[in-house]
Amino acid sequence: MIAIPSKQATQPLLAGKPLVCRCCAVVCFALLFLAIVAAPTHAQTVRKPAPGFSTVDPIELYGDSALYYVYRNDKKVGEHTVDFKPSGNSLSVVVNSSLQVSYLGIPVYRYSYESKELWENNTLVSVESTIIDNRKKPRIIEAIATPRVLTVTDAGKSRSAPLVNYPSNHWHKSVLDESRVYHTVHGKVYALKIKSMGFERVALPAADESSHTIVQAQRYRYERGFRADVWYDTQKRWVRLTFTADDGSEIDYRCVSCVY
Repeated sequence: MIAIPSKQATQPLLAGKPLVCRCCAVVCFALLFLAIVAAPTHAQTVRKPAPGFSTVDPIELYGDSALYYVYRNDKKVGEHTVDFKPSGNSLSVVVNSSLQVSYLGIPVYRYSYESKELWENNTLVSVESTIIDNRKKPRIIEAIATPRVLTVTDAGKSRSAPLVNYPSNHWHKSVLDESRVYHTVHGKVYALKIKSMGFERVALPAADESSHTIVQAQRYRYERGFRADVWYDTQKRWVRLTFTADDGSEIDYRCVSCVY
């Protein structure tokens, strides 16, 4: 806190000085005060890079895009893609899901999801999600990382949430080391408890589903925050995800493009 000299305190300093000098001194005091008060501290303006983010090059791991087939109770119902667009110190990650459940050949349920992540200097800047659940009005959720909190805007209403390093799109394995994560579908920050379940053999489908490739992948279980199992291969690529949907059906994502 800066102590502003009183009129009495400044008079001896300015006594006998020309009016211009006295005006300059007053202006200098004012500018000094404003500069110190207005200038944010280093801690307030600079966020540390996400732990482990720089250890993974998504282009080397996945190429420009990763493709997953989505199954519901072992029947294919859609596709999921993750597209990577680096530009200098920035990285744009666009995630899309398109699902359709049919009964007797008639579509009875549709779901689409798009998430846009923006990273700069290995730090999460923002995530915007658009969700259309069975032809309902699109739900748009935007999360912007500020120096101290995550500002989440959902249905036009904004709120503050704890700052996080990663969203829940799974493509970066370092999310497993975090104590909390931003859920891009729920628009909430969850505290995490993740358990390693060991290595398993995972069957990844060919593009035409005529065959499968078996890979070794380590399984992890999200036991708190939300329930899901996720697998990463020995190259740190996300290759599989399973969870139970609200209707009790088993949802299974399997990587198609992770077989090289």
